[in-house]
Amino acid sequence: MRIIDADGIEVEDPDLSLGRLEPDTLVIASHPAVPEVEELREEVLVWPEPGMPEWDERDGDGRLLAALYREEVVREWQPAQDAWDETEDVLRYVPYTEEELAEIARAEAEAEEARKRAEEEAARRAELDAWLAGAPEQAADLDEAVVELYEAQSQAQLDTDEALTALYEAILSMNGGD
Repeated sequence: MRIIDADGIEVEDPDLSLGRLEPDTLVIASHPAVPEVEELREEVLVWPEPGMPEWDERDGDGRLLAALYREEVVREWQPAQDAWDETEDVLRYVPYTEEELAEIARAEAEAEEARKRAEEEAARRAELDAWLAGAPEQAADLDEAVVELYEAQSQAQLDTDEALTALYEAILSMNGGD
């Protein structure tokens, strides 16, 4: 399909960053309406053989004798035709206005910003998913650490109780056993 500009000049390689293509129709030729042609019949006298004289012989009632015969010439009926145009479908290159170019630049900047935000969100989500994937293992490690801490605290309490008991007994034995 041909691409043309506003002046009808063909454009080979339009810059679609500076304009758009719109479908259009060009009128190549206009044809006027044709009226209906009615059927026409005419009677023509024809001599049966070449070179016969141009006379006819009729009987007393005026009927034509065998020397001549009639032939009908017929013009065929033709319907009327409406006026019509020959057209060609084309694409018309329409340059963007300054306002449209500014709007396109703004939309592209917004799209780039949205793309960056989406990438950042995807990276944050991937990091969170990785952390969540390791969460059960980390929880098990924390549970084990808590158990170890509890056992260490329990052992420390036992050691403290034993030390206090030994101190108490030593104090009692120094005071004479009372």
